[in-house]
Amino acid sequence: MHVPEFREGDKFLAWEVISKAPLELICSWNAGKVQGLTTVAFDPKLRRLYHGNCVDSDTSDGRVFQALLPLHCHYAKFLLGGMKDVLEKKAIEEDE
Repeated sequence: MHVPEFREGDKFLAWEVISKAPLELICSWNAGKVQGLTTVAFDPKLRRLYHGNCVDSDTSDGRVFQALLPLHCHYAKFLLGGMKDVLEKKAIEEDE
C-alpha cells in the first residue's frame, strides 16, 4: 500500500500537520474565528485506524456556532470515516 508521506508544516485541503509520530498525525484547521484539531492514528497490531477532532471557538457560546456544530460532527464522521474505511481495507488486503 502506498502511504503518503506527511511532514510537520505540510498542508492538505483545510489541514496543516502540526505534529507527527510514526503512526499518528495531528493536524490543525482554521475557519475564521473557528479552529480545531484533527488526529489520525493507526494501530498496526489491530489494523485499525482511529480518528477524532475538536473544535475551539471564540464564538462557541453563539447561536450560529451551536447550530452549526452538529453539521460539523456529521461532516467529520463522514469524511474521516470514509478515509478510515479505505485505509483499513487496504491494510487487511496487504495481510492476505
